Amino acid sequence: MPLSGASLSGAVHQAGGEPIPFAFVSLDKFAITQAVQPDSGRFALVGLPPEARTLLVSAPGFYSQAYVVDSANPQPLDLTLVIRHETRSLPWGSGQVLLPPETRLIEDGLHLTLEQGWLWGHGGGGDEPLRISLEAGEIEIGSGRFALEHVPGQAVWFYLFEGQAKLQAKGDSQPVVVSGGQMVVLAEDFRPVPVPYDPVVVAALHPEGKFPIALTWQPSLSAQIRDRLAQIGISTAQFMTFITYLMAFLTLLALPVLVVNWLLKNRQEKKYD
Repeated sequence: MPLSGASLSGAVHQAGGEPIPFAFVSLDKFAITQAVQPDSGRFALVGLPPEARTLLVSAPGFYSQAYVVDSANPQPLDLTLVIRHETRSLPWGSGQVLLPPETRLIEDGLHLTLEQGWLWGHGGGGDEPLRISLEAGEIEIGSGRFALEHVPGQAVWFYLFEGQAKLQAKGDSQPVVVSGGQMVVLAEDFRPVPVPYDPVVVAALHPEGKFPIALTWQPSLSAQIRDRLAQIGISTAQFMTFITYLMAFLTLLALPVLVVNWLLKNRQEKKYD
C-alpha cells in the first residue's frame, strides 16, 4: 500500500564515522520510537504530519542528542553521537569491542559472559578468538564485524556482518557455523539456524515503542569544568589525607625510638654524675 504523510530518514554514527548498530530515534510529541538497522545505523520514520518537531536520538554507551527537524523538508539526516566517558573498549586484534555501561557482563580477557545488554565490534585475527558466553550457549568469533543484543524479555539476536563465527548451543554437541551477512537467534532448547540478514525482518523484530535505555545528556561546558574541579578537589583532599595519615604513622614509629634514645642518654648522664 502507498505510504501517506511525510518521512524522515538518515543514519546514526559515532565521531569516527562508524555506524552505531543499536541506536534509537524518537519523535517526542508522537512517542514514535524506532531502532536503527544494526548493519548501517540507518533509520526511516514514515507517515508523519508535515510539522517541525524534535528528534531524540540515543544509543547504549553514547550521550543522547536532540535535533530540530522539519518533516516537510525531508532531507537525509546525518546524526553523530558523542561517546560517554563510562564506555569502555576491549582491544580485539586490529580492532575493538565496545562495552557500554548499560551492558552487564563479566570480563575475562577476550572471554565475555553477557548477562544482558548490547555488544558490538570489529577486529580479531590473533591467536585467541573472542568468546561470548550466554545462558543459551556460547559464540566464538575469530575475526570480523558483529553486533549482539540481549534485551530482557526478548530473544537474543546475533548479527555477523563480516567474518565467520561458531555457535555452541547449550546441550548441543555440534557447533553451528555463522558466515558474514547472516543473523541468528539464540534461545534455550532451540538449535540456532542462521538466516541471511534482512532489514525488513530486523525492523519487524524491533516494533515501535519506548526507549529501551534512559536518555543521558552530555553535560554543558560549565558543568564539565565544575565536575573536573570537583574531581581535582577530591583528589587533593585524598592526597592531603594520605599525607596526614603517613605523618601520623611515621610519628608513631619514631616516638618509641626517641623515647629509648632519651632514656639511654639520661642514664649515661646519671652514670657520669
